[in-house]
Amino acid sequence: MGLLALCWLLSASGHEVALSVLPGKNAPAPERIVDGSSDGQFRDITGSEIAAEGRGPYWWRIRFNGAMSEGREPQLVLEWPQRKSAELWMPGAKFPVRRSVYGPDADFTHTPRVLSFPLGRSIKPGDTVYLRVTSVNMAGSQVALQSQSELLREEIRYAQIRSVQMTVLGLIAVISICLFVSLRERGYAYLAITLLLQMSGLLAEGGELRSWSILSVIAMDARTNIVLNTAAVLASVRFLIFFLGLRQRQRLIARLLDICSALLGGLLLVSFFAVWRASALLGNMVLLVVIVTVVAAISVAVFRKQREAAFLLVAWTPMIVVITTRIGSLHQWWPTYDWLEYGYSNAMTAGGLGLLLGLADKLHQLRRDRDVARHRATFDPLTLFMTRGALVDALSAAVATAHIQQKASIHRLFRCRSFQTDQ
Repeated sequence: MGLLALCWLLSASGHEVALSVLPGKNAPAPERIVDGSSDGQFRDITGSEIAAEGRGPYWWRIRFNGAMSEGREPQLVLEWPQRKSAELWMPGAKFPVRRSVYGPDADFTHTPRVLSFPLGRSIKPGDTVYLRVTSVNMAGSQVALQSQSELLREEIRYAQIRSVQMTVLGLIAVISICLFVSLRERGYAYLAITLLLQMSGLLAEGGELRSWSILSVIAMDARTNIVLNTAAVLASVRFLIFFLGLRQRQRLIARLLDICSALLGGLLLVSFFAVWRASALLGNMVLLVVIVTVVAAISVAVFRKQREAAFLLVAWTPMIVVITTRIGSLHQWWPTYDWLEYGYSNAMTAGGLGLLLGLADKLHQLRRDRDVARHRATFDPLTLFMTRGALVDALSAAVATAHIQQKASIHRLFRCRSFQTDQ
C-alpha cells in the first residue's frame, strides 16, 4: 500500500481539461476540424484520458477549464505516450506541431515520459485546441495543461526514479547470472532472463531506446511489447516452479503452470509474425490464470511455512496488483489510474529487491543444510563420536600432513648441510 501511495503522489499534476473524441478514422480535412465547423461530430468523454479504440489516427478536441498566463509558458502535455505520435492543431494555425516518442518528430528536450506541446500564448477557460493521435497500442494517456516549471519538476523526478529502477533491476540480473554460473541452477537463469526482459520492455515502452535508430524501429513495432512481456511472464513462471519447488511439493499447481507456459509459448511464437486483438485478449486471459495460480501456490507454500514463499509474497504482491489493474484498464473494465504507470515500474523494482532478499535467505538456508549434513556425516547421533568414515578421512589427512611436514624438514636439513659445506 505504501508503494501505491508513493506512485499516486508521483503522478503528474495538471490543470483540468475536457476531452471530446471524433468517432471513426474517416474524419474531415484538418481545416474543417480546426475552424470548428465539425465540432458537432465530437463526442464528449469523461475524464482526461486519451484511449484509442485502434491505431488511428483519431481526432481529439481539448477544452481548457483553467487559466494560465503566457509568462508561465503553458504546455499541453500528453503523459505516458507509450509509442504514440500526435499533432497539435491550434485555431488559426496553418501547420501542426508534431511530436512522437520515436522517429523524426521525437522531442529530445524532454524525457519520453511526455509529449509536450508549447502553446505560446495565455490560456483562458474555454479555449480549445485539437489533437490528432496515432497509437501503436491501446494503452491510454493522460492529457494535462502544465507550466514549463511544473513540467521540468516532473521531468527531473522521473529521471531520478527511472535511474534507480534500471540500476536496481540490472544489478539483481547480474547477481542472478552469477548465482547461475556458480550454482548451475537453471532457476537463477530464469530470474535473470525475466529481469532483463522486463528492463527491455520498460525501456521500449518508455521510449529510452529512441536514441538508437535500429532499436527505435524495433520498439515502434506493435509486436515488440507483446513478445517481451510474454517472454518475461514465461521465464518468471519457470523461476517460480524452481523457487518454490512446486514439482515436488505442489504437483497439480506445477502441471497447471506447465499448461499456461505451453499456451504462452505458442502465443510467443505467433506474436513474432503478427498481432491480433484476439491474441492479445488470449494472452491477457492466460496471464490472469497465471496470476490466480501463482497466488494459490504462494498461499499454500506460506501455509506450509516455506520461508522463501514469504519473501515471494512480499515481493510479488505489488506487481500482481499493478498487472491485474493494468490488464483491466487496457480492456476498459475500469479507468486507467494516474499511479498505474509509475506503479508498474516501481512494482517491478520492489519485486526485484524482494526476490534478492529471498535468494539471499535461500542461499543461507542451503549453507545451513550443508553444515547439518556434514555434521551428521561426521558424528554418530547416538554416541556423538566420529563415524568410521570420518575417522578414516581424518587419519588420511593427518598422515598426508605428516608426510608433507617430513619432506619439508628433510629439505631444510639438506639446505643447512649444503650451507655448512660451502662455508
